[in-house]
Amino acid sequence: IVHIDMAEDSLQGIGRWPWPRHNHAALTHILHEWGAKAIVFDVIFSGSSTSFDDESMVQALKESGNVYLSVMLESMGAQKTWIHSMDEFERVAKGIGHVNITPDRDGTIRRVAPSIEYNGEVHPYLGVKVAFDYLGKALPMGGLGIPTDSEGNIFVNWVGKWANSFQHYSFLDVIKSYADIREGRTPFITPDKIKDKICVIGLTALGQTDIKVTPVDGSYPAVGVQTNVINSILTRKYAWPVAPAWNKAVLW
Repeated sequence: IVHIDMAEDSLQGIGRWPWPRHNHAALTHILHEWGAKAIVFDVIFSGSSTSFDDESMVQALKESGNVYLSVMLESMGAQKTWIHSMDEFERVAKGIGHVNITPDRDGTIRRVAPSIEYNGEVHPYLGVKVAFDYLGKALPMGGLGIPTDSEGNIFVNWVGKWANSFQHYSFLDVIKSYADIREGRTPFITPDKIKDKICVIGLTALGQTDIKVTPVDGSYPAVGVQTNVINSILTRKYAWPVAPAWNKAVLW
């Protein structure tokens, strides 16, 4: 698993967020050409853009055949609604999954819902969908065979702090490295670093993204929840709930 970070350096090099979609199409093309196992966008491409940008994105999704997109159940006053990427994108994506995360009462992220059902739509958590597809397993109708809390939520088994967890590559560096290879220069990132990897793409620039508190890090971009959930399922290393008696013993 690797992170492709849309951090401050990428914003400086490409421009203010949101970026024209041909940038995401270009990244998708590069990751596919370099042999990425899965390309996971923790980004929702809602609403139409220019015809060039949208057509570029559709073409990149079709050619790669292994791109996952996000959906979110958003509260709007007393109502809730699903926020989707464009239909044209979802039709050619390999899969979609929700990216909703709700902190505990102390503001810390510890768990995610393995699926959410609302208004006739059911979506698995994005990281769960990606991991099960990677393992070649269909998502079961009942439980996932993963330890959960009393409400059916999955505990996130955090690998460590953001900077020290998984491999991080800059969105801009991937683009530059591709150009370097085509022009005969030595790239900063070589294709072998991407081959057979699950590439999780998310916005991580401070002030531009949703920064969360986790049990191991006070400043953790929300996209990292995806990679920790994927890693936990692939390695079968889970955080298990303890019995009520153990909680009482600790409190005493």
